[in-house]
Amino acid sequence: MPPLSAFLALEAVVRHVSFTKAALELKVSQAAVSQQVKALEDYLGLQLIARERPRIRPEPAASVIAAAVRSGIDGIEAAVQSVRGRPDPGRIAVAATTAFSSYWLMPRLTRFFAAYPALEVTLLTRDLDVRDTYSDFDIGVVFTDQTRPGYTADKVFGDEVTAVCSPVYLAAHPGLAGAMDLLTVPLLHLESEEPWMAWAEWFTALSLEMPSAMSGPRYTSYILAIQAALEGQGIVLGWRRLIQPLLDRGSLVQAVPETVTPQGGYEVIVPDRLKGDTGVDLFRRWLLEEAARDW
Repeated sequence: MPPLSAFLALEAVVRHVSFTKAALELKVSQAAVSQQVKALEDYLGLQLIARERPRIRPEPAASVIAAAVRSGIDGIEAAVQSVRGRPDPGRIAVAATTAFSSYWLMPRLTRFFAAYPALEVTLLTRDLDVRDTYSDFDIGVVFTDQTRPGYTADKVFGDEVTAVCSPVYLAAHPGLAGAMDLLTVPLLHLESEEPWMAWAEWFTALSLEMPSAMSGPRYTSYILAIQAALEGQGIVLGWRRLIQPLLDRGSLVQAVPETVTPQGGYEVIVPDRLKGDTGVDLFRRWLLEEAARDW
């Protein structure tokens, strides 16, 4: 069998659909990742990654092997974490994306601190998959449509995605009656590894045709994209669970009537090793109660 590093390299390439991002994650050179994948291809006698410059495409066999590797990694992580205890019972490490933490969680934490003054919360925020970014969190919030081995998950809520902009911007563009009219104005684009819905997916979900290439500013942070919309720089896709306070205040308004419901939803996940942990369970139940108060 080829070395384990070759299988880890393939799994990272398939997950990121990028040799460059896989190399950054594994902290090796892109050439090293490419050589590892090539070694697997030579061993199996078949192509695993189609190099269609400037992009790559994992072949079905690569996806099968990558899934097995991912399952093995999850199992190892679960086993390691199962023998570890939580070092500070009075402190809870909560992992979530920057956008969810800023727009949804942070405004509600005051109520948690008031209800449970003895517990401290550390927020671990970064716009990458919670599981792959942090292995040392106590509780996490993710948007997903997949199960996660080694974690207990509770559905928090789904979401709706609609086009939003500032009231001033909408007043300056009175001809926006429907989704197709959006193609006549600047659109703000989000480029992220997280499962944010892009404009192309949004139009496709509405069964509408759109240009193959769309111009407009691009951002790697959802918070920056929303801020650009607040500044009147264009129209952005708004996830209502996150931006509802901005809509309630009138800082943002719905640009057109159409709304898309994405697959999946927000889930609160707890590592199996922390089942029954008093502090973690308190935060989990509090978060679910807060979600039930939402729209």
